[in-house]
Amino acid sequence: MGTKTKKRQSFKGIAAPHIGKMLKKVIQKNKIVQAVWARKQGVLDATVVDYFKKSTMQTSTLFDICQIIDYNIFKDIADSLPADMLPVSINPLQEEMDALKKENEKLLMKIEILEGMIKK
Repeated sequence: MGTKTKKRQSFKGIAAPHIGKMLKKVIQKNKIVQAVWARKQGVLDATVVDYFKKSTMQTSTLFDICQIIDYNIFKDIADSLPADMLPVSINPLQEEMDALKKENEKLLMKIEILEGMIKK
C-alpha cells in the first residue's frame, strides 16, 4: 500500500514576464527586421513569429537571439524582479570597502615613508 503525500501548493509569487511579448517590444522599438533576424539565426521567418507567442523560452535559444538582435533581454527579465532582490555576489558596501582599502594602503605607505625619514 502506498503512502499518502500532501498535495503540493503552487508558488504564488510575481508572475514571470512573457518572453515573446518582451522580444516583440524590443524588435518594434529598435526596428529590427524579422527576416534578417531569421536569416542570421538560420530559422524560418515563421519561427521568429512563433517566438513572440511563447511565454517561456530555452535559455540557450534566448542567448542566441540576444546576440543576433544585439540586445540583452536577460537584463530586462532581471529588471522585472524587485529592486531589493540583489544577486548574491553583489555587496552594496563593496565599493565603499574597496575605496577604504585603497586609502588604507596609501596611508600605510605614507607611515612607512615618515618612519624612514625619522630614523635618518
